[in-house]
Amino acid sequence: MASAERIKWFSELKYGMFLHYGLFTTTGRCEWVYRLDDFTVDEYAQMEKKFTPDRGIAQEWAQMAKEAGMKYMVFTTRHHDGYCLWDTQSHDYNSVKGTPGRDIVAEYVEACREAGLGVGLYYSVADWRYKCCWDGKYEESGKKMVRMVYDQVRELMTKYGKIDILWFDGGWRPEEMKAEELWLDLINMARELQPDIVINDRTGVKCDFGTPERTIKPEKDRAWESCLTIDPVSWSNVPYSPNRKTTANVVSDLVSILCGGGNLLLNTGPTAKGWLDAGEKQTILEVGSWYKKYAEAFRSISVSVLDDYGSPFSPCGCQARFIGSDDPRVHYMITKCWTGSEFWVAKVGTEVESITLLPDHTPVEFHTNGRGRLILTGLPEKTPDPYAAVFKITFKEKPEMYKFPDEMRGSL
Repeated sequence: MASAERIKWFSELKYGMFLHYGLFTTTGRCEWVYRLDDFTVDEYAQMEKKFTPDRGIAQEWAQMAKEAGMKYMVFTTRHHDGYCLWDTQSHDYNSVKGTPGRDIVAEYVEACREAGLGVGLYYSVADWRYKCCWDGKYEESGKKMVRMVYDQVRELMTKYGKIDILWFDGGWRPEEMKAEELWLDLINMARELQPDIVINDRTGVKCDFGTPERTIKPEKDRAWESCLTIDPVSWSNVPYSPNRKTTANVVSDLVSILCGGGNLLLNTGPTAKGWLDAGEKQTILEVGSWYKKYAEAFRSISVSVLDDYGSPFSPCGCQARFIGSDDPRVHYMITKCWTGSEFWVAKVGTEVESITLLPDHTPVEFHTNGRGRLILTGLPEKTPDPYAAVFKITFKEKPEMYKFPDEMRGSL
């Protein structure tokens, strides 16, 4: 495990950018196109001729992440298709010896550092060019792939200076290849080479943080990160995908994750030339504008006792979420369900000192009914924010949920 200090550092990042980029991008289809369209190894390799990333793309990625208020990035150094975006010594199937003639990983790492972002490297241990990925009976193929994985992870851990996050994906067949033993050896090697690195949980053994994919699943006992993609069709860029998430969708996801104590790793797939999709770029900037507008609420997050991980039985049910802070008396309430001039908060068992509406700290009038119901009054009829409004609530002491007496719930 990483040190408690490093895991705390990771948990405080809160918001990062995930980038899926590689040969698959040239097809305009999803990142699994090799498998889904049944390419042969030789057919797929021909796509390298079309893989000609423009100069300056890594700087755009990093500057966009920084402008959006993100604190770190994770980049696909190699996906399941086996194509490497650095000068691996394992084979010539890479972006330096191939058509691009460039080390894209090096460009990415440099751009992250220039922007002051945490550096995360995604690496798939599965390489679909190896027969062992399809059937465990190919033992020699499996041994070759494992040796290559060790060599390539060693390269990534030694070629680019300090790496903050190692993000494994893929996996190998546990029955035939003693997966846990292999993973432990691989993880131990990575930690020896990068003592401060934080490693995700996709290894089959316990690591530093959980990574629920395409879902929000809070973990109470360890750090966690939801990886979500703007385009539900694909992690790679699909130019004509019709169902991309809106800014409101992403803000809602971000709020749910932060209130649950997790990180959001938001994916965008660059175009074949490496530039960010214009529509997704706009969404990222709009979400970032909202996030920075209410930065105070996200500066020092703790899970609020009033939130109960979004339970419908929390003080506001599904109408609002709560975030705690480093001051146990101060909690932030976030709502996208504006109810006009009054807003009710039930089950508040602690006296309130003050309430303000962010970002300007506009004072809000309030009163209670003596049974745990806090009523905010004098609010605008229309929501002050199209995505979600944020209130700062300061209690006179650390808040507790109001315990509603059973005899008051019903009379039958």
